[in-house]
Amino acid sequence: MAQAASIGYVETLGGAISAAVSYNSARGTNSLASSGNTYEVTLPGLGNGLHSNVQVNAVNNDGRGHYCTSDGWSSSNGVDVTADVTCFDASGNPILEDFSLLYQARTKAPATGAIAFLWANQPTTSSYTPATQYNFNSTGQRNTVNRDNTGVYLAFLPGMTATGGNPQVTAYGDSAARCEVADWFHNRVGTTVSVFCVNSAGVAADELFSLSYTIGTNEAAGPAATSLGAYAWANNPTRRNYVPRLPFQFDTVSSGPLTAQRFGGLVQGQYSLTVPNPNNIPFATILGMVTANGSSGEYCNPAGLNVLSGEFYLDLICYDSAGRQLDTKYIGTFITTH
Repeated sequence: MAQAASIGYVETLGGAISAAVSYNSARGTNSLASSGNTYEVTLPGLGNGLHSNVQVNAVNNDGRGHYCTSDGWSSSNGVDVTADVTCFDASGNPILEDFSLLYQARTKAPATGAIAFLWANQPTTSSYTPATQYNFNSTGQRNTVNRDNTGVYLAFLPGMTATGGNPQVTAYGDSAARCEVADWFHNRVGTTVSVFCVNSAGVAADELFSLSYTIGTNEAAGPAATSLGAYAWANNPTRRNYVPRLPFQFDTVSSGPLTAQRFGGLVQGQYSLTVPNPNNIPFATILGMVTANGSSGEYCNPAGLNVLSGEFYLDLICYDSAGRQLDTKYIGTFITTH
């Protein structure tokens, strides 16, 4: 059965699970197998795969930009969850490359803040309510999706009325597709997240996708306040060093604020997002994720997470639809266990 909060995540390094980035809330040992150009992640003990969501990031450990999709998740025995991942090079060719994967299943709200997620599986339908098994909103309401144009979708999350928030999105399926957050905005009844999807040529295309959204909490938060995390919207892509807008930040590691950096001089698209850790809290694992914020088929790869005295930070590289490095906005998020 789905638990109040079942959380699992992995990151690969050279085609194997990195011991530094593997977590399972049921204390199971996550594992990895490959078949052709698809990886299968097994997350023991995390339930029946329902009331759940998966987010995937391509991880750039070798200097080769790529992107990855979620290719489905389920449980054949009602106890262990398996999730498939397929990755592609900049031309849309399937490849075996590094990635990270976050799985969450929920039946109850977190201790603080709010969480919503959905699987958008009807890409040509003008308006619908995603399936209950993959549609969660901690306010108790039901998320909906509207198709605004080819490849453009509006996910409405009722009850999420506060300014800020952390949307993350992943294209779904075994074909070369990408999705990003075009925008998100709030009113007195909820938050709307605009999602933009493209095909391997970078052309707007109707695609399936998986969306998660947190505000005032993190993706690993449970009914008890036991998890730390942070997120920020890096909204000044050409600034060398700045503090992202405070209403769009969240940090339970310290009092903040997070800072964003751009590196490389004339080389575009190389960034880091830094979380202060003045008390040097020792973490068992840290997962960093990123979603590009734009409307031209941009995408971003995490490219290393570094823990130093007083801080930790995520390096990332962003690309245009042709695979060239590009300055772009992004939303970065961190999950920690300790």
